[in-house]
Amino acid sequence: MNLLSAFPRYGLPRECIGIKDTVPEGLQNYQTLDYTRYGLFLGTEYQSTQTSNRIAAGESNWSDPKLDFVREKILEWVLPNHGFTPAKYAPKPKKKGWFR
Repeated sequence: MNLLSAFPRYGLPRECIGIKDTVPEGLQNYQTLDYTRYGLFLGTEYQSTQTSNRIAAGESNWSDPKLDFVREKILEWVLPNHGFTPAKYAPKPKKKGWFR
């Protein structure tokens, strides 16, 4: 938060600051922080051990439903009008029913 709060002091507009959280999958009692005063919050990635291992090995360009939506939002923000579509990767709402 100290680093994020320094950007506006040096003249960087909030619109130029994109923020995402990366949380280990299964972390209990995680509370999203309010980043609105620092920049644009793009989402939270829930990272599995397998994903961490792939990143550590230098792999890229694999599909992961828990990461794809936030990645796509970041790419759309950084490269607007280049064909990135976060809605395509948005988590599906859970259906309500008798057994759900």
